[in-house]
Amino acid sequence: MGYFQTSCSKYSAMLIVLMPFRKKARRSPKKSDLEVHVSQHIEATRRLFDESQDLKSNERKHYYKELVSFTRRWLLNLPDDHGVYLKTLFFQGMLPEKYEEGLRYWEPFLICLSAPSIDRGYVVSIFNQYRPLCAFDVVDLYRVHFDGKSRPEYLAVVERFMSIVEYLADKGAGWLKGEEGDFRYLYMGFYIGVFYCLDCGESAAGTIGARVSNYVESEFEEIKELPRSVENLPLLWRRLSSLLAGDAENPDLVYRDEFFVSFLGRMFERRLPLSLQNKVDALYAELPSRIEWVNGEIRFDG
Repeated sequence: MGYFQTSCSKYSAMLIVLMPFRKKARRSPKKSDLEVHVSQHIEATRRLFDESQDLKSNERKHYYKELVSFTRRWLLNLPDDHGVYLKTLFFQGMLPEKYEEGLRYWEPFLICLSAPSIDRGYVVSIFNQYRPLCAFDVVDLYRVHFDGKSRPEYLAVVERFMSIVEYLADKGAGWLKGEEGDFRYLYMGFYIGVFYCLDCGESAAGTIGARVSNYVESEFEEIKELPRSVENLPLLWRRLSSLLAGDAENPDLVYRDEFFVSFLGRMFERRLPLSLQNKVDALYAELPSRIEWVNGEIRFDG
């Protein structure tokens, strides 16, 4: 304004003298055009999270930083302005009424990553509101870049990510089987991966395959017929043969692994899915030397 210039008028100069005696008005931070645009949607938003929950706790603020870093690194094709929508979702629990407006097809995933807490029913209900490919991309992202890989820089986010993938393996999840395809083969891949880890001398604890094994075995008779499953099943039979023969690396760990002991228990008690039971029975019978099941424990040479 003119009265802040040195070449001001006499009246302006008087204002300068008087200004210090007036209480200086506190200016509000200037909002960006984008923030204004988002705030205009507040009256017409979907509320995703309960207002009674503390969405701005210190713990959540720390998690949010990790989530932002994860999002920038791994979620491709998000619009340039996605950050404002994510922040509004995370700390206010709201998104625009129009689905996928600010976060595109990653929206259901980011809702579940941002929620104060999740369970199976919540995750399934959120993803059932979106196109099946939204869930497919989430599970496939985990399969390609996170399954069996250490990502220490995103510990909290990856643990939530893993739970989402686990919960999406549910008979009530509409994305798994429909007009766009039968995506249950993804979980067969995770299941096979557990036996690969075991045969290589690694624990099944913490693997996504162990966490979805109940789902895979409950659907095994159908999933095994899917083309991608048919391609991968020989790997399962090869790894099971090695394990049943007692040839796993690090046998002291593997043959005491909680998941594998449970699997062998179902096998010897004949509680596996019929075709899986028949196959492992045949594999076991063909082995010249093999592990034994004695009083609920695995006996092996070595």
